[in-house]
Amino acid sequence: MTTVIDNRHRTAVICLSPNKGGMELDAAKLARLLSAELEIVLIIKRGGYLDIQHAQPNQDHHYLVETVDFKSMFSLALISQLHRIFISQQIRNVIFFGASELKSLYFALLGLDVNLIVRHGTTKRTPKKDWFHRRVYAPVKAHIVISNHLEKNIRSILHIPAPTEVALIYPSFAYSTPEYQPPANPVRLIHVGRICAGKGQDVALRVCQKLKTHNIDFELTFLGDINAEPAEFSRLQSLVVELGLQNQVRFAGHVQDVHSHLLQSDVFLFPSAGEGFGNVIAEALFSGLVPIVFDNTSIPEIRQNLGFYLHAIEDGNEDAMAETLMNVCKEIVQEKRRAYANVKLAASVFAEERERGQYLALLARISDQRQTSAKNKQKNSSVHSHGQH
Repeated sequence: MTTVIDNRHRTAVICLSPNKGGMELDAAKLARLLSAELEIVLIIKRGGYLDIQHAQPNQDHHYLVETVDFKSMFSLALISQLHRIFISQQIRNVIFFGASELKSLYFALLGLDVNLIVRHGTTKRTPKKDWFHRRVYAPVKAHIVISNHLEKNIRSILHIPAPTEVALIYPSFAYSTPEYQPPANPVRLIHVGRICAGKGQDVALRVCQKLKTHNIDFELTFLGDINAEPAEFSRLQSLVVELGLQNQVRFAGHVQDVHSHLLQSDVFLFPSAGEGFGNVIAEALFSGLVPIVFDNTSIPEIRQNLGFYLHAIEDGNEDAMAETLMNVCKEIVQEKRRAYANVKLAASVFAEERERGQYLALLARISDQRQTSAKNKQKNSSVHSHGQH
């Protein structure tokens, strides 16, 4: 029997981060996707990136937006605002982005009949199986992960009792299929990510220095916020000078349309220390670039399980990455033709219809469990009542 999700109640998508990054963009995208089928409320931080974007004119979306104002993630102000919104908007389901702030949500949901779903997008390092975290995570009906790597990660980090579900749902992207773009001379390399430690910009610079040593022409562009960690940006600028790459390297900073920059590139160089499932990696696949990445976190499943063409280098091995990069640049015409096969595969794997359908199916399963639980309680109550008579 197919369950119809109760549309008399709304589903809230919550992202309390003020930043612009993959998680924030994914939250807004999910609200848009689900609003085609459900009554959606997007709850965001007042004055943050998502709030500013939704305040822009000509915003075409079919969901409600609620903002909350708070100074710290765990505060009475945040708890009371969320609690009020849940009641006034008749929220039945919550999909929460950013599990690190879950304790405020736990108290905001006390006394309410709401299904809580947590969406995990980044690797967690610290175990959370103590009594406090068990209590905070107890109301969670389902955990959504965006890679097999993250599923293994949260199962090792969190206490997940039955019947709590863990569902793998890959993110989706709405890009039209690009035409094949022949490589340029010099070869155009690109790295995407805010300037911060661990994203691999320093590794990319050292690897590219080997290209210059071997007289291979190239251009390297870094896309991403240069103000995220000013000390790191200063260190990278000094490294560019130290390696003599001033004429080959450009820091473009934050750009509105990352996809168009990818389409004008040849090689996606991304020696990141680890991603839950890097949206930029999927975008690079969608754009027909030749990806050269470290073989960590979600990369093995992208290569082996999903079948994408990419160069996965032993994690942390800069010499091997430099060698691969030189070989790719020398054979860039053949490499780009091989990588173009990724475009069609990405259109299937990262389809919006697939992501929407998986979320709706999960919400339907939770509704089924809710109805079954209610019937069992009613049955037990009836049996107990007859027993007393």
